[in-house]
Amino acid sequence: MKFNITRKKLKQSLWKGRNIAVIFSTVVGLVLLLRSLGQLQGLEWMALDLFFRWHPPEPLDSQIVLDHDGVVDKFIGDAVMAVFGIPIPRTTSEDISQDATAAVRCALEMGTQLATLNQHWHQKGLPTVAMRVGIATGLVVAGSLGGLRRQNYTTIGDTVNLAARLESYEKSMQDGICRILISEETYQYVYHQFSTQLIGKVKLKGKEKSLAVYQVFA
Repeated sequence: MKFNITRKKLKQSLWKGRNIAVIFSTVVGLVLLLRSLGQLQGLEWMALDLFFRWHPPEPLDSQIVLDHDGVVDKFIGDAVMAVFGIPIPRTTSEDISQDATAAVRCALEMGTQLATLNQHWHQKGLPTVAMRVGIATGLVVAGSLGGLRRQNYTTIGDTVNLAARLESYEKSMQDGICRILISEETYQYVYHQFSTQLIGKVKLKGKEKSLAVYQVFA
């Protein structure tokens, strides 16, 4: 079978310089919880599905992302990467601010729902879970990547890497159910809408310079 798609067309499908907000989130303790739930009746699984609208193999927070006009980019084990600001290009500061705000609101709702469900599980004598979230805002390359036979729409770039580094930063710093760390760029768009605190100038893995990192509180 011949393919009409050429490498030139594949290259043209990439959009450089797209401003978006990126979320990386990981559910801590999910494996232990799922092992416990697997030994219970279907009612517990129904509660999990009702709360997060989770349909395997998708992770817990996929529907929450969609509810905030985000797009789930990929699933990585017990983690999810989501983006806000595609496929429609964001060209104004107001648009980018809306995407950054939507990303933070999405993360806060994840924490709120997780707290309620944790209470339910605790009453049942089940282990509870926590969540780490990293949010970065900035330029990415977005489009269809892959070979001629198979392509996946995704986003790549330093902003994506930064969100991932924020999520994994100081894993021991888990002082609540949902820890949300944001970049300086995200902070500038949302600081007037949320309760935030400067963690400090930190050295993130893979970054040459120390970067300002902020924590968002419910």
